[in-house]
Amino acid sequence: MSLLEKRNHSHLKYTGGKGYGYLLETFVPLLKERGVTDEQIYQMMVVNPVRAFSRRRRDTGYTAHGRQ
Repeated sequence: MSLLEKRNHSHLKYTGGKGYGYLLETFVPLLKERGVTDEQIYQMMVVNPVRAFSRRRRDTGYTAHGRQ
């Protein structure tokens, strides 16, 4: 098990963490209460992760979806 998997394991509800549902059940409503727009939330929750995980890796020419 990698360090990342161990760290993420501690976030699961059955291990006593808040669970990944926390983002949509608690965090997003808090953002809205503080005036963050739906468009800004969409940018943070959808657009930015897509960009982060689909960037071309400079050193190999590979993207998250394979060779380009």
